[in-house]
Amino acid sequence: MQKIRPFLFTAAALCTAAALLVPAEEAFGFSKLGSNLTVDERDFRIFDNFADGASNNNTTAHSNFPGFTGAEMAIWKGGIEWGSGHGNGSGDPTQTSLGSGNANFEPAWMGVANGVGGGADNVVSAITSCSGGTLAFTESGFSSGWRIRFCDNVTWADGPGNVNVLQFDLQGVMVHEYGHALGLGHSGTGAATMSPSTGPSNEGDRSIHSDDIAGVQCIYGVRNFDKPTITSVSIDSVVGTVTIGGSFFSAIDNDVWYIPQAVTGVSDDARIIVSGLNSSNGGTQIIAPIPEPAGPGAIHVRINETGHHSLSNSWPLDPGSAAAVSATATFYNGSGVNPVCFGSTLPPVLGNPWNLTINATVHPGGAGFSGVLCYAGSASGPVIAAGELLVDLTSTSFGSTILVSTGFIDTFSIPIPGEAVFLGRTGTCQGFTYSAAIGALLCNAENVMLGL
Repeated sequence: MQKIRPFLFTAAALCTAAALLVPAEEAFGFSKLGSNLTVDERDFRIFDNFADGASNNNTTAHSNFPGFTGAEMAIWKGGIEWGSGHGNGSGDPTQTSLGSGNANFEPAWMGVANGVGGGADNVVSAITSCSGGTLAFTESGFSSGWRIRFCDNVTWADGPGNVNVLQFDLQGVMVHEYGHALGLGHSGTGAATMSPSTGPSNEGDRSIHSDDIAGVQCIYGVRNFDKPTITSVSIDSVVGTVTIGGSFFSAIDNDVWYIPQAVTGVSDDARIIVSGLNSSNGGTQIIAPIPEPAGPGAIHVRINETGHHSLSNSWPLDPGSAAAVSATATFYNGSGVNPVCFGSTLPPVLGNPWNLTINATVHPGGAGFSGVLCYAGSASGPVIAAGELLVDLTSTSFGSTILVSTGFIDTFSIPIPGEAVFLGRTGTCQGFTYSAAIGALLCNAENVMLGL
């Protein structure tokens, strides 16, 4: 683990490819630590243990940063400056637009942690004091994560307005320290945010310099032309979905990352991920369910590819009370004449297999086959030779599955589509067994709702 202090210069090799693209008088001063954050290490959180009031006196909300004010908002803004854009870019009075990196790097704000964490938990927090003029430091686990500590023996100001001469800018120093987390050392360019020192009331470090931009592009690559990009979101609060507009989404198997509403454990993966989502309209639209644990903050789309370019920019989202419906599976047996031989351990969740079992030992003489019938409607009767029919055969059929029976406990796995259009769909599934000697025997059923 490497500890980087903002007042200590760390020498490392420059990116040769980037250096060769500019004349000598414009040579870059950035340095690298030899590490980079994988896409699964882009999350960052705060444990807000800052002691002085100035670090949390901003109580004015902003639509680009829903759900957070004070130090949380300042840290969030400091991180996203390295990205390729967040929402419409507004939210800071000292900058024209937040998110200047224009690289294949996107930080993913995930809210509040319940402690300072370890050196690879991606948590920002305060430490009581530091020596040697140190303001903050980054403990880097390289690709495995990091931890940032702010020294609380100075006064930190959360902005967003001007910081007075007796205070240090929390947001600007976060930009510097997060630069270390993503793999940059100190810069020899005095105007760069990654230069090794700063002073009180310096708000200039909130905006990364062309040297800093060259550094993040050196590590993660200049932003791909086909990198996924979110340009709009809209919420359907009735069904609990968000429609994401943009470009270059994968045709199938996209993931959408949400911010958790709750405080999360320091060692937890805080991301709430809805997987297996298909896009429409030529990769320009995704309709995603909003999980109940998702809170205000932002969303990302990760496409069905690997590499630094696979994560989209962030876009603000405040789901409010628009959480999607939960999946359910309720036992149903009509008048009760059928044997209880069908069931599931979990309800049918979008984008996941639904695992079912049939107890074939209840079939007289042993079952040769077992299966499941799924229809949109349920029924109570009629009672036929096989038992009571609990699905409405005149309603829409959702399909049937038949397997050669083991004669004991037969296991079925039915894939549930991941598209949000299936969210809230209801139906009834009934199990049965069959043998040539005895014929069919109907089991109980389950009334189900597809959800999360």
